[in-house]
Amino acid sequence: MAARAARLARTAARTTRIARPDIPPAAVEAHAAAVARGLQTYDDPTTGYTVFTELAHRARGGCCGRMCRHCCYGWRNVRGFSTEKTTDNVRAFATEKPTRASRVYTRKGDGGRARLVGSRDAETPKFATVYEAVGDVDELGVKLGIAAFHTTVEEGGVDVRSRLLKTQALLLDAGATLTVVDRSGDGAYASAARDAFDDAEIAALEEEVDALDAALPPLKNFVVATGPLACLALHDARVVCRRAERHVWRRAEELRKEQLADDAARVAAVAKFLNRLSDYLFVAARGAAATDVVYDVSANVRRRRREKEDEK
Repeated sequence: MAARAARLARTAARTTRIARPDIPPAAVEAHAAAVARGLQTYDDPTTGYTVFTELAHRARGGCCGRMCRHCCYGWRNVRGFSTEKTTDNVRAFATEKPTRASRVYTRKGDGGRARLVGSRDAETPKFATVYEAVGDVDELGVKLGIAAFHTTVEEGGVDVRSRLLKTQALLLDAGATLTVVDRSGDGAYASAARDAFDDAEIAALEEEVDALDAALPPLKNFVVATGPLACLALHDARVVCRRAERHVWRRAEELRKEQLADDAARVAAVAKFLNRLSDYLFVAARGAAATDVVYDVSANVRRRRREKEDEK
């Protein structure tokens, strides 16, 4: 009986029509306005969420299988469903199509080379500058997560933890900016990479740097990285940020030499953001320290000279 009931259930599933949910009228209007302007996203007027338009899906070139609101491919890749086109609509029926195993590894990079997003050129060695920069940015994101774990919520009137967590997300956009080349077209990933960083983002970071610094005593000497875990974690993130900035600038210079001015400008914007971020991490580390442990170069030089004279 159990086997027969299971067969009946599968048969019923195969013949059940699945209707796509209606789109709210306000969203229909917002979508139409965005498409008319050539935009790939719009803000849902009800929820405030950012939603991909039909243009974004066509730029992607196929159905992603996530049942997107404005999918123009009839949810073709939705697991468990197949589409049957008629002259006036698209109908979806449940099927028993086998699911494809999702694998973390692809083996494509086992030869030590990889291809940039959208690039039609030859594969690039994994030790190239672009991957050094991407790796540094990735490492920095982890360092920021560790720092956020140990950092108090607020220092000097600034929510440091919130800034660190927000910046982790921004660094994902930075990675996209570094790996997407201009020939990648108008896909959603490429669009996000092109619009990731602007002067307003840097200006907001500068305001927080100024607020943090205003709450600290003036600094005239070098600071030794020591103290609570929060202080050490922020200093650790700072030095990785500086290394990432150096590699990102080198990548920008490579793109300029390749006469890819637009890509070079976008990568340079990432480098500027990292430059300001390192300043932020420095003042945040000072705020997290119980007291500054300073190293006065001139005073120590004089001390060593006196010690040598005393030995004579």
